[in-house]
Amino acid sequence: MYKSDEVYKYLIESIKHPVSDRSFLNDQYTDIDKWARETRQWVKGLLCYEPETVPFDPVITEEIDFGGYVRKKLYFYTAKDCKVPAYLLVPKNLEGPAPAIVALHDHSGRFYYGKEKIVDHKEDLAMLGWFQEYRYGGRGYASALAEKGYVVMVIDAVGFGERGPLTESWLKIIPSDFGSLKKGSEEYIRQYDKAWGERMQWLYNAAIYAGYTFLGLMVWDDIRTVDFLCTLPEVDRERIGCVGLSMGGYRAVWLGALDERIKCSCPVGWMANMEDLAPFRCPVNWLVPGLYNHLPYPDLASLTAPRKLFIQYCENDQLFDLSSMKSASEKIARVYKKAGCGDNYIYKGYPVGHMFNLEMQEDAFAWFDSNL
Repeated sequence: MYKSDEVYKYLIESIKHPVSDRSFLNDQYTDIDKWARETRQWVKGLLCYEPETVPFDPVITEEIDFGGYVRKKLYFYTAKDCKVPAYLLVPKNLEGPAPAIVALHDHSGRFYYGKEKIVDHKEDLAMLGWFQEYRYGGRGYASALAEKGYVVMVIDAVGFGERGPLTESWLKIIPSDFGSLKKGSEEYIRQYDKAWGERMQWLYNAAIYAGYTFLGLMVWDDIRTVDFLCTLPEVDRERIGCVGLSMGGYRAVWLGALDERIKCSCPVGWMANMEDLAPFRCPVNWLVPGLYNHLPYPDLASLTAPRKLFIQYCENDQLFDLSSMKSASEKIARVYKKAGCGDNYIYKGYPVGHMFNLEMQEDAFAWFDSNL
């Protein structure tokens, strides 16, 4: 009788021992710009989603004065028939074009809220107060950046917030209501997050049936967010950064890797070797077939070189092994060193669980202040 490890050795070996033939650390690569340009194009092809660009046609539906900045709620198109909800936070009394930040919200198994998770609110929203306390030290860090003078944009990632479950079309996934529960109440949100969490796989499947990767949809929206920021007179196009926790950190890695307009990227709570995450800790919706065996995750992050990169990891993170987080972060350092831009990369561990607390935020903000 065979042991399962023997039966599936062909899978295990590919995951645990990637060939890594596209890593910049291989001897055949010496020019970081040439390597990044060619590798970036190869990666974009694997995402299977690069639609024709369309006009943004933004529509602002709300403007709220928060003292030091104005928060605008708007909708804009990232592709044909793809309307994306967003918050745009614009500081008051700008004397000229300002640096901008793409702030990327997390996953956390919480789907009812998306962009709302990382901004401040005038009103109390059910379930959101304790969540921000738990993940973000009790504040919307995107709003804190706006208070500091950054133009900040936050979108709903596909599947979250106003881009949640399909309830009305023929591709219906979950009910549009839950019996007599009041929409927006704590119990409604609990039931919503549970139901959508159990069925979101169907949305990933729909993306594949349509010929795309789910991650491709997500990354494209984030790149188009940069495009949109570049159209604003308030934004200095040469000073754009990105930051995010958890899934937001994963998105920050991808955005920094694929969009050279991102001068500084700060992924938080998502850096490890992919072989340590598979097969249980990395959802299939965030995987790209054909990528990680040739370009392991730290090497993907290294596509940011020679631009500025600050990796923050959580030493007590329940999702990742500390040794894997350190190993991955150190590998990126070797890439930057070989590329001759070692000073453009830093990484730091914090003795906390899976979060982006106030200390981490202040470190990231100070780093942005120095580099944007």
